[in-house]
Amino acid sequence: MADALVTAIITTHNRPDLCEIAIASAVSQTYRPLEVIVVDDASSPECRAELESFIGDKLTYIYIDKEHSRGGNYARNTGIKNANGEYIALLDDDDEWLPQKIEKQMEVVINNSEVMAVSCGHVTEFNFKRRFEQDVNKLPEGDMHQRIFYDWVSLLTSSMLFNRQALFEVGLFDENLRFWQDCDLNTRVLQNWPLYTVKERLFIYRVINKDKSRLSNNIEGWKDAVKYCNNKFAEQLEALPPEMRRMRELTILKDAANRANQSGNSKLKRDYLKKIYRMEKTPKNLFKWLLNIISVEDMKQKYPAAKIIRC
Repeated sequence: MADALVTAIITTHNRPDLCEIAIASAVSQTYRPLEVIVVDDASSPECRAELESFIGDKLTYIYIDKEHSRGGNYARNTGIKNANGEYIALLDDDDEWLPQKIEKQMEVVINNSEVMAVSCGHVTEFNFKRRFEQDVNKLPEGDMHQRIFYDWVSLLTSSMLFNRQALFEVGLFDENLRFWQDCDLNTRVLQNWPLYTVKERLFIYRVINKDKSRLSNNIEGWKDAVKYCNNKFAEQLEALPPEMRRMRELTILKDAANRANQSGNSKLKRDYLKKIYRMEKTPKNLFKWLLNIISVEDMKQKYPAAKIIRC
């Protein structure tokens, strides 16, 4: 177990500059043995050439041409099917692992032979400038078969390490989904096995608001994914206690408000913040809603000569 091979899988599309950072962070992991697979989902010829020149013959590079491209989950599954590792760690091309990420997670595996899923904490980086350090003491762990339906937000794709066989047992990534793929996969895995967690910030989760290729900025596609998952897990959701169903609805609204903010839709963000306050009437939620009732853009139009300061 101490020398179990881990396969790092990086999926990418037309972002060679970001992907190079992700690859470098995977190659720099302190854990060995480590295999790195880069799955390029139909990048343009220019981006492909740039990426290939960076990778060279050091790593396994799989290119999916436009004709055979079927989305990010198909690319992830392609990587998993080509992996030789007993354990799989997934890395989005705009994220970055810290050097000991895999080593810390594999320490958990070595000390608990039946581990199938290990998460960790992260630092959120907004537009390469502002950073937010996650409170790792609040990270979920243990029996998650019901909790996962309302407490999935911290379990990001780049945070997870899985036993490869567990992924095959639950059917790998759902290729019908273009959003919420991490939530869906984690939900299926954690119906069967407990979650282990390294309560340290071991990777950088990047949010680039102006990146038009970032799927999380597409709010309508996300709404469709929520409906799809609600139907998919209808039986399990029906079995949840009322308070857990309420917490799920609240978490979905908070996720929606965050995505509306990332996509630059201030009106939709305000609408979601209002709904959040109506469900959970706390001073914090009231403040967030009131702070966003009038956007900075609205204020600039009404008072062009004024200096607007946003708290």
